[in-house]
Amino acid sequence: PAMGILTRPTMLDCPAPAILFLPGYSCSAEDELPERFAEEGIIGFSLGFGETPNCGGDIHDSRLLSEHPDDPENFGYLRVILMALAGVEFLAGLPFVDSKRLAVVGASQGGGLALITAGLDSRIKAVASLVPYLCDIMRTQAVVDAEPSTELRRWLIENPTRADVTYRTLQYFDAVNFVEKIVVPTLFLYSPTDEVVHPDSVELAI
Repeated sequence: PAMGILTRPTMLDCPAPAILFLPGYSCSAEDELPERFAEEGIIGFSLGFGETPNCGGDIHDSRLLSEHPDDPENFGYLRVILMALAGVEFLAGLPFVDSKRLAVVGASQGGGLALITAGLDSRIKAVASLVPYLCDIMRTQAVVDAEPSTELRRWLIENPTRADVTYRTLQYFDAVNFVEKIVVPTLFLYSPTDEVVHPDSVELAI
């Protein structure tokens, strides 16, 4: 199930533009940022990856990156990407949303998912990708000593014979490989001193 928090302006001029907000490496939907955009007349849908929008836990507790990373049909991020695409479909189908003015915003994991979503769905007309994780995944896990990269590194240490097939699988889900499909305005924000999202990985996407 894909669920989230929908925010609507008090005074709504229909149809209105809408933004899909994608979360970082946690399953809780954000509400503060969409509410700010609602004050400016923009509809927001903040997607959560749990059974309820605010399920009170981190996705890495369920080890998303190490959920079958050697199998593209069962990798945890396949489920999450399908949820993001379902979020676009949900917004586009609302009668008070202008389906020609859809944007996607995310930070960290959400920033990487924003790039993937925009690369897969041409209805997205603007992207804000903030410190995007999921870029150059294999190299990131090798050089970053912080979660969630270390989660994937532990899995590779425990499954050394699956390294090659894991590398091939991750190429299907690496945000860098979706960027060339994006032909709409895209904002990148990252830090050269980030200890979780390696700056070289973001620059490769840019």
